[in-house]
Amino acid sequence: ASTLIGQRAARQERQSSQALEAAKRAQDDLRAGRTAMVRSFVENQRREENWSQLDERARSRLLRLAASLALRDQDVDRASTLSVEADAIAPQEEPRLAAHVSLERDGPAAALSVLGEVETPAGLQLRVALRTMSGDMDGARGDLAALLAKDPTDPETVRMEALVALASGDPAVALGHMRRVEALIPDWTAVLRLGAMARYACALSPALGPEFYLSPNAFDVAFVREDVESQLLLSEALTLLDRLVDAQPNLMHNRLWRLAVLSSGRAGRPRASEEAADLLVRSDHDPAVVAWCLIRGLDVDLAASEAALTARYETGADATTIRVIALLLLRNGE
Repeated sequence: ASTLIGQRAARQERQSSQALEAAKRAQDDLRAGRTAMVRSFVENQRREENWSQLDERARSRLLRLAASLALRDQDVDRASTLSVEADAIAPQEEPRLAAHVSLERDGPAAALSVLGEVETPAGLQLRVALRTMSGDMDGARGDLAALLAKDPTDPETVRMEALVALASGDPAVALGHMRRVEALIPDWTAVLRLGAMARYACALSPALGPEFYLSPNAFDVAFVREDVESQLLLSEALTLLDRLVDAQPNLMHNRLWRLAVLSSGRAGRPRASEEAADLLVRSDHDPAVVAWCLIRGLDVDLAASEAALTARYETGADATTIRVIALLLLRNGE
C-alpha cells in the first residue's frame, strides 16, 4: 500500500510540475493576446481526470491563469470569483491578481490599497504602473529605481521605464525604451499599446502635456506635427494598433486609440471616418468617440449620437458627456 501511495504522490508531483511549466507558457500566450489557446489549455487542465491529479500549487496557479483570462474577457466578476477560489487553495505571495481585479472595478487608488507592500519584481512593476496611473510619480520613480537595481534588463522593467518617462512628459526617452522592449517581447499586447502611445506622443506638439497621450483624448489637429519623421511615427503607431485590435477585437479602448492615430496621420485620415462610424455603434455612442468626430471634423452622421447623449443628460450625465453635448450644441449654433 505504501508503494502505491508513493507512486501516486510521484505521479501527482510530475503532473503538477508539468502543469506549472505549461501555465508559464500559457501566461506568455495570454500576454500576446492568444486567448483561444489559453482558454483551451485551462479547460483541458480543469477536466476531472486532470484536475484530480494536480496539487494545490498547480490548482491555484491555473485558477489565477483562468482569472487573468476572465479579465482579458472583461468579465471582472468571474475574475474575482476565480481569484478568491485560488487564494482559498494557496494564497498568492503578493495579492497582484486581486489588485488587478480592484483596478478594473474601482481604479488605481483602490488597487494600490489592495496590493500593499511588495518586494518581488512583478509586484514592484505592478505598483509602478498603478502609481503612475494615480499620478504618484515620485512613488513610481522610487519603485522603478528599486527595479533597476534588481535587473535593469528585465523587459517589463524597461517597459515601466518607458511608462514613467511618458507620464513625465518625455516621449522621446519613452520611445527609446520601447524600442528596446520591442526587440525582446514584440508580441505582448501591453508592448504594442505602449509602443504606439510613445510614437503618437512623439508626433505631437510639445505644447501638449501627458494628459493628451496617456489617454486618447481629442484635441485640434493643429497640434499634430506634419514633418516626415512625425508622420512616419504615426504610421508605425497605426501598424502596432492594427495588430493590437486584431489580438483584442472587442476591447474598445484599443479601437479608440486607433481612431486617435487614424485621425492624426495623413496616411490614416481616409480610414478615420469609417472607423469612427463603426466605433460609435460598437461603443453605444461613447462621448469620447463623438468628441473625436467633432474636433477633427470627421464625416460621420452624429444624429443618433446626439439623441443618445441628450437622453443620458436628462437622466444624469458625467462631465465628459456634458462637455461633448456642449460641443454638439456649438456645432448646431445653439
